Amino acid sequence: MIEVENISITLSGREVVSNLSFQARPGQLTAIIGPNGSGKTTTMKAISGERKFGGAIRFNGRDLTSMSSKQLALSRAVLAQSISLGFPFLVREVLEMGIVAGDTHDAEQAERAMAKALEAVDLKGFETRVATRLSGGEQARLHMARVLCQIPEAVGRDQPHWLLLDEPVASLDIRHQLAIMRLARDFAARGGGVIAVMHDLNLTAMFADHVVMLKAGRLHGAGAPADVFTEQALEAVYGCRLSVSREPESGLLRIVTPLAA
Repeated sequence: MIEVENISITLSGREVVSNLSFQARPGQLTAIIGPNGSGKTTTMKAISGERKFGGAIRFNGRDLTSMSSKQLALSRAVLAQSISLGFPFLVREVLEMGIVAGDTHDAEQAERAMAKALEAVDLKGFETRVATRLSGGEQARLHMARVLCQIPEAVGRDQPHWLLLDEPVASLDIRHQLAIMRLARDFAARGGGVIAVMHDLNLTAMFADHVVMLKAGRLHGAGAPADVFTEQALEAVYGCRLSVSREPESGLLRIVTPLAA
């Protein structure tokens, strides 16, 4: 599992994450939610090894700070919130960055991994297109494909692999939002672990097994969506009235803003 234990993060002299603890388990999709400025992305950067922190973070029982860049690259793949390409790379060249970072060295295996990843994100046949000329949503899906090329298998060497996804559906239409979330769920179902920073509460309720809710850099609740998504807790965190109900047929949670709010 990934264990986050009493981490604190200071930026520009201000503590933006304070004594945060939670666990993310393989076989589950863990969603980190909260309003803007609550520390979601900062926390994700600490977990991915990109941000210094106090406290402890462990990957499958191993201290994060003791792991080399290569060891991290073989254990987890990171989809950042914002990615810009400085050069007109072809789509296949972007995917090859993931292949190089991962552990896929056989040429035929790499080709299969890239083709499978592109098909999974609905970009089949895009290999020779210039990545910077794709739409924003297409670029977002391309980087998800790169992540899948880096970590194609959910479990390796008897250890779960991890996808760390920061707002993976923010720029996508609803069809592709559902497709990406299903990819994440499938990765977890195959024994890997997923941590995703999310804004859409209904998508979170639909796909997450475990929710970590932050407010002002502190933990405000953790557990199954039904336990975390109460009207009182959501209003306290987001500062607005929200109505929580269940769909009569599916039983899924539905979170809406009352018209009178």
